[in-house]
Amino acid sequence: EPPPHLSDTNPSTFFFTNHSQRARARNLQEAEGEERDLETVDWCYERTGRRAHAGRVRAKTSKWPVVLRVLYEGWDRGLGWLVLCFVGVSSGVVCSLVDIGADWATDLKLGRCGRGWWMSKAACCVDSTDFAGCPEWTAWAGGEGLVALAAYAVLGTGMASLAAWLTRELAIDAAGSGIAEIKVVLGGCVLPRFLGFWTLVVKTMGVILSVGSGLSIGKEGPMIHISACIGSLWCRLFPRFRRSQALQRELLSSAAAAGMGVAFGAPIGGVLFSLEEASTYFPPRTMWKAFFCATAGVATVQYFHRLPVSGKLALFEVHFHSQWKWFEMPTFAVIGALGGILGSLVIRLILFFSSLRKTSSLNHHPVSEIITICLITSAIHWHIPLLRGGTNGLIAALFSDCSLDQGPERRVLCPAPGDDSNDAVAAMCWASLIKLALTSLTATARVPGGTLVPSLAVGALLGRAAGLWMETVHKSQGDTGVFGACANVSKCVTPGVYAMVGAAAVLGGVTRMTVSVVVIMLELTGGLEYVLPVMVAVMLSKLVGDGCGTESLYDEMVMMHGYPHLDTKNEAPTSDLVAGDILTETPLDCVALNDTTRSSIEALLLCSQFRGFPVVTTVQEMQVSGYVSRTTLSSALLRVQKQGGHRETLVDLMGVADTAPIQISPTTPVDRVWELFSLLGLRVVLVCKQGKLVGIIKKKDLLSRIKQARPSKHWH
Repeated sequence: EPPPHLSDTNPSTFFFTNHSQRARARNLQEAEGEERDLETVDWCYERTGRRAHAGRVRAKTSKWPVVLRVLYEGWDRGLGWLVLCFVGVSSGVVCSLVDIGADWATDLKLGRCGRGWWMSKAACCVDSTDFAGCPEWTAWAGGEGLVALAAYAVLGTGMASLAAWLTRELAIDAAGSGIAEIKVVLGGCVLPRFLGFWTLVVKTMGVILSVGSGLSIGKEGPMIHISACIGSLWCRLFPRFRRSQALQRELLSSAAAAGMGVAFGAPIGGVLFSLEEASTYFPPRTMWKAFFCATAGVATVQYFHRLPVSGKLALFEVHFHSQWKWFEMPTFAVIGALGGILGSLVIRLILFFSSLRKTSSLNHHPVSEIITICLITSAIHWHIPLLRGGTNGLIAALFSDCSLDQGPERRVLCPAPGDDSNDAVAAMCWASLIKLALTSLTATARVPGGTLVPSLAVGALLGRAAGLWMETVHKSQGDTGVFGACANVSKCVTPGVYAMVGAAAVLGGVTRMTVSVVVIMLELTGGLEYVLPVMVAVMLSKLVGDGCGTESLYDEMVMMHGYPHLDTKNEAPTSDLVAGDILTETPLDCVALNDTTRSSIEALLLCSQFRGFPVVTTVQEMQVSGYVSRTTLSSALLRVQKQGGHRETLVDLMGVADTAPIQISPTTPVDRVWELFSLLGLRVVLVCKQGKLVGIIKKKDLLSRIKQARPSKHWH
């Protein structure tokens, strides 16, 4: 029942208020550094359950007519594909709305459309031949002066503060991009509320507001989280998916691929992102399902006209297709190395600001912090024309050719023949560093937003500056020396190509992805001629970034938050530790077969918070007979209660417990323990000596001890 002070309110008001109070309480707990005991998935149990489901279907239909049996088995196999289609289409619809809303909110700070206040500048001026001087678009106070600056700052700050307030009050899990947490979920960890309905609502509304406010964050990372939320909600509607954690994670892997695909218009890159970065468990059948889901999502987005009207999937399509020259390759390599250095710098700055928030009063005042950051960002962006508009528009301009109209940034991006190119190079270098600093400051603030597109912008600015410098050197040297290959060529050095290479290098330096970054860049631009420069830059970016001593941004965030995530892509650690050094020693909370009465089981569940219990013969002998999870034990106890059993009624456990749990010796090397957890997907391992239980190793115990003895970085 509602508390007394809410008894007169309507049900919707009570629900909203109560949910807000719970969200703020969770926020306070995290701000005070309270550690959460998170549940993990036992993949061995899940695989056994999948085989059991197939057996039940065969047994159920064994005596049916052939036609009915074939139809039922076809429905059982096709249900997953149907859900994948629902997830892909839903992701495409929601992400299209996010993209349209973010474009409108971004343009609202600069002016309004005379044809309708709800229209963005692109929609308002779709029929205009002069986009920069569109007569239907009215800039606030003419677009210059203090009034225009005030409108730009006030509207942006209002959007950002509303996004921060919604996140604080309703769903703190909607903050950030969510990619690190998705890695943890797909690795088998259960994060309550992270994929819930309120998280989806707040993430969708918040990312529109936060990106539209002008904060140096992007909407592409949050789109992956949004798609994962949609996939989780669809799973709840079907009992087969609701009961199986393994099936849920296969579908979430496909949803993550769809999220990346609809964000960038890159279905193949989305599948490779899920394989290379997001998913821990990715069998071949999941790749085909992820591709199907991503295709459905991108087709839906294209239907809603988010992508270019020409029908092409290239979001930042390049209109130049000149062949690059071999004398440019050293410059591309240097850009790649700088991308690795800048990527590592971004990671270290983000971790620094995140730690600062946790250890200071900023964590208790997220809305005030966002207002301050947004005011600073608005003041800086207003005085730098390159950064004043949206990040996607900036990247499109940086990738484009100087023969096309770039709008107000044209003078910086494409200096006139009489202008000094060094000023443009310096302006873009400064803009790149400022974008890097603002992105690092805002990335872990309590608003929805990611770092993928800002990283692309940082690299594109740096690359464009390098391209302009090369173009200036060519003009001064002529077609001599290394520039001899430019003879009889109308356009030798194309700055847009350098922008593409720089964008890929910095994105690779931040995420440490390789193949997926290259494919995403090619799908984004349609520039297949530049695959080799992009590959070289991404490879060097990863090598230099790894040499700088950091993991990818998402792996670092996972370790910083202390999530029990074991990445199967990593090699087993080299250490002198053995299982006996990391186990949780006895006395343990165990279930004894000589005392399985209803009262003893109730007392065990009441007094212990563990998520599973070893089953032993007696507490004195400690001979292992099996292992039972807390959920299974609770279900067995509930059946006894429904049957009317009294307090001394015995609860049959051997029919529901795992009678063959994995057992190891205390002298087992830690690298072998790591392999057991990573390859078999275990949640716990029992440590026994001559059949007697002496301790237990949980995944979190292993990761915690390995982190303490973490080896130094080295070149591979």
